[in-house]
Amino acid sequence: STEGGRFIDVNPAMAQMLGYTDPATLVRMVERIDHLYAEPQDREDLLERLREQGEVTDFVTRLVGADGCLVWVSLSVRRTGQS
Repeated sequence: STEGGRFIDVNPAMAQMLGYTDPATLVRMVERIDHLYAEPQDREDLLERLREQGEVTDFVTRLVGADGCLVWVSLSVRRTGQS
């Protein structure tokens, strides 16, 4: 996603894990990635660490699935343009 929260691409496994039939459906149904976070502050914490370090591994948080159930995930992300 962009830092502003718009999706760039969605992994098919992530879409399935959250209960969406495919990535396009997730993107269509969830306008902003921050709407997926059960705790909005987790997204802010992830972005802060990403700005400071350029890469974050094993960031554990809960996301809201298509049916409203919470799903524990471990995220690894990096800024684009980082080697």
